[in-house]
Amino acid sequence: MLKDGIGLRAYGQKDPLIEYKREAYDLFNTMMHEIQGDTVKYLFRTKFGIQFVAEEG
Repeated sequence: MLKDGIGLRAYGQKDPLIEYKREAYDLFNTMMHEIQGDTVKYLFRTKFGIQFVAEEG
């Protein structure tokens, strides 16, 4: 996915290495935001409860 469009950037007089780094950074940030969103979503859906155990004796 990342490598697909990088070769074409050279034709547009852009440094392929810089474009590769920029796209990788953008993809990484997108992934991190999705992970954070999923984490918050799952935390809010989690049900916490307290279970009392009767002591014998």
